Amino acid sequence: GLESKAFREKMWAHKIQLTYVRWYMDYPDPNNNFFFDWYSSRSSGSRHEYKDPEFDKIVTQAAGENNWDKRLAGSAITQGHPTGYPLYRLEWQSLGSLQRRLRACMTGIRAQAFDYGAPELVELELYLTTRARGMPMEAPAVRP
Repeated sequence: GLESKAFREKMWAHKIQLTYVRWYMDYPDPNNNFFFDWYSSRSSGSRHEYKDPEFDKIVTQAAGENNWDKRLAGSAITQGHPTGYPLYRLEWQSLGSLQRRLRACMTGIRAQAFDYGAPELVELELYLTTRARGMPMEAPAVRP
């Protein structure tokens, strides 16, 4: 393998045929990596030589859609409601709690995760649960 700086220079210069960098969003929204990674009509700053004007049209239209249930060609997108916990994450290969997921999100952005049971995590869990009041439960859910 290449050191990080050399790898990124080759990637941005399109000198690597295929690159997979493991980092993804929790849901497919046009304003996250779908646009930044795959929008192909920009003149520079693209990670690839891929071109698809039809995809560019769809992702641009979806980015302007305010109705969450219509974004990205009609795929419903979660707003972070914790209705599926405990859930089985394929990444974990086990069941996990909402606090475990919140901690994973924190470490995923290189933030210092609160300890399990910390008041901040309990309050965030309570807030998310309150927002989901009245929604159908889907526990245990399965996620990637």
